[in-house]
Amino acid sequence: MSTLIRLGQLSIIIIGIAWISFLVYELIQGRNRAPFIPSSRKAIRVILDNIPLPTHGIIVDLGAGDGKFLRAVKRHAPKLTSLGYEISPLALLLAKIKNILSRTPMNVLKQDMFSANLSEASLVFCFLLPHDLKRLEHKLQTELKPGTRVVSNTFSFPTWHPELELPPNKTGLHGFIRVYVVN
Repeated sequence: MSTLIRLGQLSIIIIGIAWISFLVYELIQGRNRAPFIPSSRKAIRVILDNIPLPTHGIIVDLGAGDGKFLRAVKRHAPKLTSLGYEISPLALLLAKIKNILSRTPMNVLKQDMFSANLSEASLVFCFLLPHDLKRLEHKLQTELKPGTRVVSNTFSFPTWHPELELPPNKTGLHGFIRVYVVN
């Protein structure tokens, strides 16, 4: 019995060291990009309950992190193709592991969202900081088809006007959920 307890304690220590290593790596490597902060389950539920998804096509998550949003979309609308872009190797590894464990058929690619071809997206989701949204605005405007919706968790695009805003006092979230439509 004491050997099992020691193995359990050792496992907790190893997991703790791995998690601290992940955080240190993200701090060192992530100076020029947004930190890995996933959307909350509540925010994802608000989005899926209030924003109609396309009936077909590709849902793209920019800065997909561990893929939580895309897995939720696949459970909600299994016929849609889910595609994420993530540059953090550790977040990408976490996404791949969680996708295998949940048996969710979706793909998260190690690619910078600014170099990805987004022209086939039916809906784009992002939880990015304002400086990334500023850089992204022109790319989305020129690459996405007219009528494509872009959903932003918390932060707003600098010059676009949202078609729909879900404010914190209506959703119970800490920030807005905004939906934009490409002209």
